[in-house]
Amino acid sequence: MDKSYYKKVETAKFHINKDNLDMNKEFDKLRVYAEGQRPDWYGEDSLIENFERDMATFFYKEAGAFFISGTMAQQSMMRVYADKTHIKKVAYHPTCHMELHEMDALKELHGIHSVYLGNRKSLFTLDDLKLLTDVSCVVFELPQREIGGQAPSLEELKEMIFYLKQRGIKVHLDGARILEVLPFYNYRTKELFTLFDSIYMSFYKGLSGIAGAILVGSAEDVEAAKIWRKRYGGTLIHMYPYILSAKQAFIENKDKMGDYWKFSLEYAKILSTVKGLTIEPKTPICNMFHVHIDMDETSVHRALTKVIESYDISLFNKTMVGQNDGTTFTEVVIKDDYRHVPKLKLEYAVKLFNAELEKMRKNR
Repeated sequence: MDKSYYKKVETAKFHINKDNLDMNKEFDKLRVYAEGQRPDWYGEDSLIENFERDMATFFYKEAGAFFISGTMAQQSMMRVYADKTHIKKVAYHPTCHMELHEMDALKELHGIHSVYLGNRKSLFTLDDLKLLTDVSCVVFELPQREIGGQAPSLEELKEMIFYLKQRGIKVHLDGARILEVLPFYNYRTKELFTLFDSIYMSFYKGLSGIAGAILVGSAEDVEAAKIWRKRYGGTLIHMYPYILSAKQAFIENKDKMGDYWKFSLEYAKILSTVKGLTIEPKTPICNMFHVHIDMDETSVHRALTKVIESYDISLFNKTMVGQNDGTTFTEVVIKDDYRHVPKLKLEYAVKLFNAELEKMRKNR
C-alpha cells in the first residue's frame, strides 16, 4: 500500500467517493429516532418488529427479518431453500458475494454447492439459465457489483424469472444495493420486487447506515431463516443501535438515488476525457462504475497527488493494481460527498490528471 498517497488523500478538502462520517453527528441523528423507544431484548420488541414489518411492506413481501450482516442473511435463506427443495445446489454469477467473499461458507457450513451462470465479465442470460440442471435457487444481484454495477432490463428479468418459476426454482435477489438501481428501473418497484421469492438489502452501502441488512420473503421462509439467524449467533442481546441506524439511513437516504445516478453520469462523462481511461459500464446505470487506467498504480498515484496538491480534490478513494500488468483499477461510488465538489474545479482537476498521465507516458 502506498501510505504516502493515502495520507495525501486524507488531506483533500473535497472527495468524490469517500464517506466522511462524523460519529458525533451520526449519534445525534440516532437520538432523534430513539425518542420514546425502549431497547429490544434479543431482537424481540416493537422497535424491531415494526421495522421488519415496514420493510416487508416496502418490498411487497409477507415478512421481514433484520440481520446484523448480509452474509448471514443470504446464507440463512440459501439453507432454507436447500432444505425445502432437498437440493443442495444454488446457481449464481461467478462474481457473487457468496462465491468471492465468504470463504466457501455455503459448502463448508451447509454442504451447498454452487453452479456458475455465465462468465465473470458479463451478466448471465436466459440462455445460461436453460443450461441449468436442478438447483434449489437462482441468485440475481442487482446491480452486479464486480462488473461495474451492471443490470439487465426489467423485461429481461421478467423473461428469465418466468422461465425459472415454470421449473419450480426459487429466485432470490442479492439486493445489497437494490435502491441504487431503482431510478434505472423507473421506480417500478412492485413489478420488480414481486418477481423474487426473497430479497436481501444492506443498510450500510448506498444508505450509509452503521451495519445490518433486511431479509424479506414469505412468512414461512423468513421464520425458517430466523432459526438460522439464531444458530449463527445473530440475535444480540440488544440490536436497537443497528435498528435505529438502519431506520434513519433508510428514511433519510432512500430517495437520494436518483441524484446519485445523475452525479455518476456527470462524473463518468468528465472522466471519459482522460486518455487511456476506460469506464465500465460505458454509461453507468446507477451510482457505481469501475475505472480502468492503462498506467501503473505508482504513476497514477503521482498524478492523483498532483491533483490534490493543486485543486484540493481527491478524484478516487482506493485504487489497486489492474487485471493486466502496468494498469490500475478503482471503483467509483457516488454519494453525498459529490454534492460539495465545485464542478468547474473538478473539470480542471481531471484535465490536470490527464496532463500528468500524458507527461509520464512521454517519459517512459
